[in-house]
Amino acid sequence: HALQMFEKAIELDPEYALAWAGAADSHVWIDMWGRETQENLEAADNFSRRALKLAPEMAEAHASRGYALSMNGQYAEAENNYRSAIDLNPQLFESYYYFGRSSFAQRKYREAADMFAKAMVIRPDDVGAATMRSSALASVGTTDEILEATKHGLSVTKKYLALNPDDALAWSRGALELIIAGNVDQGLEWAERATELNLEICAYNVAIVFLLAGKIERSLDILEKFCRFIDKDWLENDPDWNTARDHPRFKAVLASLSCAK
Repeated sequence: HALQMFEKAIELDPEYALAWAGAADSHVWIDMWGRETQENLEAADNFSRRALKLAPEMAEAHASRGYALSMNGQYAEAENNYRSAIDLNPQLFESYYYFGRSSFAQRKYREAADMFAKAMVIRPDDVGAATMRSSALASVGTTDEILEATKHGLSVTKKYLALNPDDALAWSRGALELIIAGNVDQGLEWAERATELNLEICAYNVAIVFLLAGKIERSLDILEKFCRFIDKDWLENDPDWNTARDHPRFKAVLASLSCAK
């Protein structure tokens, strides 16, 4: 629906750079969470190019261009755009959040954690930034850093869910925080709640919850069923999957994504 609105804005004003950037972001998110197709990636690339051409001094255009590039595996060029966006507008949330996701996909976990922390300063109530920071720190942080980040991420998630109890993705992100914090039983309860609400939108997180809770076969059942929604670089570099990397079923999923790309 957001994409339709951006396209309508472009129809009304073809020079409206923010609409081109928003459409580019929409194609990225649709590719990530709904329909992974080459057409979506190409559209994100084309829309972001147009946004940047129309407004080369606009931070949003650089952030969208960076995200489209990173989804196409062009990480070095993407980082240049993120840094340009930050220089142009240090208060733009998307610059840091997209930069963090791109860094995470490259196993640059410390850099990812730092970017998510900067994103959190701008939007303290954002569940994605808070929980992604703790996921990044799980690989490179000290015990104190991990505990602090997990506690904070869970606090943000609980406040959000109090207002948005039907958000399956938030339940799944909170479930991961609980697992990391050692509260396995409640983490599994939250994962089941997410599954009941909408497994499709949160399958990746739920699969990790079951894996970290020792339920590897159920985890792989979900991964196999919903792997079409998963970015290969993300799955390949996400440390949460380390205990499953030698499993034949995990290797088969990764191989299928490599072939798809």
